[in-house]
Amino acid sequence: MAPGQLGQAFDPRDLKLEGTFDKDKGGKFVRNPNWDAATDPIRKAYPDKIVDVEGIQGETVYQRLLADGGDDKTAITFGTAPPSVLPTIASTPGADKRMANVPAPYVDYIQPNMTSTAMSNPKVRQAFAMATNRDAYITANGGPQVMVPTYAMCNKVLACYKDFNPFGAPTAGDPDGAKKVLTDAGVATPVNITVVYRKTPTRDKSFAALKETWDKAGFNVTLEGITDKYYRTISGAAMKTKDAFYASWGADWPSGSTDIPPLFDGRINITPTSSNQDYGYYNSDAANKAMDAAYLITDPAAREKAWGDIDEMISKDGGVIPLVNQKFTFVYGSGVKNFEVNTLFGGYADLANIAVK
Repeated sequence: MAPGQLGQAFDPRDLKLEGTFDKDKGGKFVRNPNWDAATDPIRKAYPDKIVDVEGIQGETVYQRLLADGGDDKTAITFGTAPPSVLPTIASTPGADKRMANVPAPYVDYIQPNMTSTAMSNPKVRQAFAMATNRDAYITANGGPQVMVPTYAMCNKVLACYKDFNPFGAPTAGDPDGAKKVLTDAGVATPVNITVVYRKTPTRDKSFAALKETWDKAGFNVTLEGITDKYYRTISGAAMKTKDAFYASWGADWPSGSTDIPPLFDGRINITPTSSNQDYGYYNSDAANKAMDAAYLITDPAAREKAWGDIDEMISKDGGVIPLVNQKFTFVYGSGVKNFEVNTLFGGYADLANIAVK
């Protein structure tokens, strides 16, 4: 079972589609007679066929995998376990022997709008960042099996990751310290701001939890949840009056070049009608210059270090508030062997070496 992801998960050199593929039902992939193991050192091509089944709800997928009956003994999924299923996984005998809890590629973050009246003040951005309660956000989303706190936009599995804390606030936030920053800067409180997020029942809870410490720090936060066409909506000019935006991002390949410039290089994002992926209209001359320099570094390790330094620079500027690195939990059938997750490319099951017993 591989809802919605199979087409992205493997390069079909050792397999070919048999018949037709229905995006709502799936399809069957069988051995490609033109594939030659001698020319492909990556794929082991153990399965004779892979049947992709689409359209099954996540809870149902995990009920079947945990029951481990019939064909489901040789099943996997590319859908992470919903938080509601995690207690069942923990209480199912033997499930821990066929489970993987691994880093996901995605970082949840909040981007202050540099053009808003409130967030144009760097001290307000600093206080807002210091008051952010990552622990409460994690608890509301399902706990440490679902996500872990971070202060960096580079995922912790990437070479560009740098361990820093821009303002020294703990993961639970420091509303008292944040309030002092506002007071010392002569900022009148409460600071009225609107924070926009992608509305789901779980995210309603997680942003309500964030609002508590923001308000304690001297903010008066209005939460605005959007359900339809979220990213297209928040990047539009009509949202430019809002003060901060939730977003989530994963590197397209394991380099800071696919994390930092796509989100924070205003030159390639900001137009008169859109922020594109730079939702907070961040456009720093210093950061842009550093990005240009990073592209020119030929040594891979030095180049990734440079991306990590720019990551820290942007956070210290209050240009972004990284919240968490997401995690995936997968369960697979008892008849599956060589189950591995490629955390650098997508965080999903690696089909190159997977097999059945």
